[in-house]
Amino acid sequence: MPLITICRNKKDLSQLNEQSLAKELSLITHKCLSKNIKHTVLNFVDLSSCYSNGGDVCESSLSVDIKVTAGTNSETEKSNWIRGVWEILQTYISNLDKTINYISISEIESNTWGYNGLTQKVRTTTGDKK
Repeated sequence: MPLITICRNKKDLSQLNEQSLAKELSLITHKCLSKNIKHTVLNFVDLSSCYSNGGDVCESSLSVDIKVTAGTNSETEKSNWIRGVWEILQTYISNLDKTINYISISEIESNTWGYNGLTQKVRTTTGDKK
């Protein structure tokens, strides 16, 4: 049940093909982290402004964060996912390496998050994979 949030500077990256990128990120998440594509949710968040370098306006910046249940993936899987996401992003956005762009994995304890009213811990305990 991963939740992926992509934050972008609205000015430069508003023309990003969200649907195509969402499909590719869902696939890499399934491939690298073994997450169910049907339960993968992606949110695109437009930032009205972005700053870096101690306060300079950043013309194009991007961050990608995925929330997953703690302990469900190895270091190698997580590393492969971060590298894979970076490679995908570079196919969508030219000169991406000219700015600072973060890709992160937030691991959440199974008893502190869930969906449709059940925590991940309850789902694991009861076998409810819906």
